[in-house]
Amino acid sequence: MIRTHGLSKTYTSSRGTVDAVNGMDLDVRSGELFGLIGPNGAGKSTTIGMLSTRIAPTAGRALVAGFDVARSPVAVRRAIGVAHQLNTLDRQLDLAENLEFHGRYFGLTRREARRRARDLLDRFGLAHRARAMVHELSGGQVKRAMIARALVHEPPLLVLDEPTSGIDPQARINIWETLHDLRAGGRTILLSTHDMEEAGRCERVAIMDHGRLIACDSPRELESAHGGPGPGLETVFLALTGRGYRE
Repeated sequence: MIRTHGLSKTYTSSRGTVDAVNGMDLDVRSGELFGLIGPNGAGKSTTIGMLSTRIAPTAGRALVAGFDVARSPVAVRRAIGVAHQLNTLDRQLDLAENLEFHGRYFGLTRREARRRARDLLDRFGLAHRARAMVHELSGGQVKRAMIARALVHEPPLLVLDEPTSGIDPQARINIWETLHDLRAGGRTILLSTHDMEEAGRCERVAIMDHGRLIACDSPRELESAHGGPGPGLETVFLALTGRGYRE
């Protein structure tokens, strides 16, 4: 579903250059729940930005659902649904309208967009909030709404940037139940997270540091290779980088 080769992003300013992502080679399999972890500034969000066509790569190549992110950005955007870390819902629209307008943007008819919005709000336990304005939603409801909106056009790939940050434990549980249901239905999911316990639920995990991909394997294999069974991914991260997870 995702394949990158030498993917890089360099930012240049009066202070010099910064390699936000440096020569990333990554493969995410179709139907996989894949985690991307690393400290703040490791390059996770920049990587997601390039894969979702929001950020133009400086070098290298990335294919998403078989489409080149630089040469076929429209085709890539049709193949992915993205939910960012921050609230990007339109505050001038109610919840149902947020989903309906998204569907219309991707070419659905008005009837199709309304049906998809209604079905997704019901699936995500938000049907009773359909006419609520964005500022009336709780943090957990906003997170679920953004994932629902990302699915309106039925993309094969769902990209989530820290989908459970800043929400209560019950909302976190609800979102993970939804993610596992989506994965069971064949959806490919790429998510970034700071939560090691959540990363451990992924089938494979990529660890980034200073813009580089430093390890990629299943949580069990990573733990086995760096301290034997059960050390935990945070311990693995410390062993690979020599520094704490958060700085």
